[in-house]
This record gives sequence, C-alpha cells and structure tokens, in this order.
Amino acid sequence: MRNRTLITFMILFSFIIINMSCSDKATTAPKPTGGKINGVVNNSTSSQIIINHECFIFCDDSLVATTTNDGSFSVSITKDGTYHLLCSSLGYLDATAQVEVNGGKTTIYNFTLTPDTRKGRIYGEFQDMNLFVEKAAAKPELNTWNGKEIWESVTGATLQSQTLQYLVPERRVILGDSVLKVTDDFAQYWFELQQGTYYLKATCEGYKSTGKVVHVYPDSVQYVNFYLYRE
Repeated sequence: MRNRTLITFMILFSFIIINMSCSDKATTAPKPTGGKINGVVNNSTSSQIIINHECFIFCDDSLVATTTNDGSFSVSITKDGTYHLLCSSLGYLDATAQVEVNGGKTTIYNFTLTPDTRKGRIYGEFQDMNLFVEKAAAKPELNTWNGKEIWESVTGATLQSQTLQYLVPERRVILGDSVLKVTDDFAQYWFELQQGTYYLKATCEGYKSTGKVVHVYPDSVQYVNFYLYRE
C-alpha cells in the first residue's frame, strides 16, 4: 500500500514539474515587437517632396496610410517581418518596395514617384446590398454576374429612386478627401482616372459606406460596382 501511494505521489509531482516548465517557457517566449515604417514621397523629376498632394500607401492591397501636407507618412506594424508596400498618387506611376521591420524599431523608407498622365476609364453602379441578397435568393445567377453584366443588366436592386420608391440621396464616389463623381438618377457613374492604385469609397446617406482598392490601367475600361448595406 505504501509503495502504491509513493508511486502515485511521484507521478503527481512529475506532472506538476512538467506543467511549471511548460508555463515558464510560454511566458519567456519572445513576443513579436513590430515597429513603424516612416518616410516621405518624392517627385523623381524635381527631386523634391510631393507636398499638399495626397499619396497613398498600400500593404498587401490594403490602404494603410495617406501622406500629410508635408509629404510624410507613417505605418504602424504589429508583427516583425518583411512587408510589400505600394505607393500611388494621381498623376504618377505606382512605386513598390519590400521593407523589413523588426525589434520595435522605426524603419525609414522614402518613395520616389515618376509623373505619368495616362488614363483608364471606370464604370460603376450602386446596389442596395440588402435588396440584392433578396433578389439573388430568387435568382441565383445574379451571384455569378460580372461587373459589366451588373452595369448593363437589371438586378432589381439598383440603389435608385425608381427601385426603392423614395428619393435617394446623392451617391458619391470619393478618393481621399475629394468627391470624384456623383451618380446619375440610375445610380450609375463613369469617369476617367489617371493610371495607378486607389482606394475608392462609396457613400450614400442612410447606408454604410464601403470601399474598394482599384487598379487603373492605361487605356483600359473596367467596372467597379459598389454594394451598400442599409444602416
């Protein structure tokens, strides 16, 4: 009986020691420290900082920073690693870079953009997402329509007065702090935009704003439709 009790005690003691060891390792394991990426955006032709003109910084196709009036930007990074950044601005070619961040430090990286005036054309339409879901339930093929088909055909969910039976407020396409376009009465818009990468935001009073990262290519046509949920 004494031997059995002793064996049980030794097993329990060993279990406690192992747990303490694992816990200690967990608490002492290195934690990601991240850091920041700071910099400015320069004009390649003048060798001067691009000021009073918004430049946009993207990381893995997400907008992470916009330059201030002095042409500077700052990106907060939560995890050590190498990040693929893209810098864009109206009237300039995109520029990309691989930037490493680690040890909680601030990495300095300055972009240089080259002027470019080539343009592409964008067409789009606003859809009431709540109504679109209802229509797609009855007509599943709506979920497979491409951007052009949404623009050219009738979904029954277009965010317009004719569909919703009330006066719909202005539907706006916004870039940065500027309104690029207000849709027509049929909730459609179109415009030319200089080539580059942009975050376009769609707004309408009574609906939640939404946005998309759009790549505009020279002498091209693409369709960018926005689906807005009611507030």
